[in-house]
Amino acid sequence: MSEKEILQLQAGHPGRGYLLRVGLFYHAYDASAFALGRLTGYRVVERSRRGYGVAVLGFPSARLASVRGTLAAHGIQLCPADPEGNPQPAADTTPADTSAQPGFLCFESPLLLEAPETPPTPPTPANPKKTEKTEIPATQSPLLRELLAFDLASSTPMDAMNFLNRLRTTYGPQ
Repeated sequence: MSEKEILQLQAGHPGRGYLLRVGLFYHAYDASAFALGRLTGYRVVERSRRGYGVAVLGFPSARLASVRGTLAAHGIQLCPADPEGNPQPAADTTPADTSAQPGFLCFESPLLLEAPETPPTPPTPANPKKTEKTEIPATQSPLLRELLAFDLASSTPMDAMNFLNRLRTTYGPQ
């Protein structure tokens, strides 16, 4: 399975994330990468591809048991997936021999993978007389309205990355 196929599969299954075995590493892409990065502490990097960019998180296959344990602590089950991306019955243990580990895994977590429906509530400003409320005209494009509505000052870096990923998915090249 290729990276492009995984991205298409993720687009068709909101709330489901995938891990692909690439050599001695497991890779997660876009929303899956951000979700795993938030839970495991692994770094998400932006990779440039032909005509598009993709967020990628990678970790050594030898660390699969640790990642599985971290996900389990958050109530998320990591299990093998068939080529159509459907979860298969999970084994209770991760093989110690990394060559025996599955090459394509999935997990379901709507809370981590779906974008929040409402923007975060901005904090109360320390000096209210310096802030101004900006009205967003209804005639502006949906992209511009989303950009103006996002409160960068009160968001975390993860919120900003998820926002940019959602914009790229919604308005990026198809």
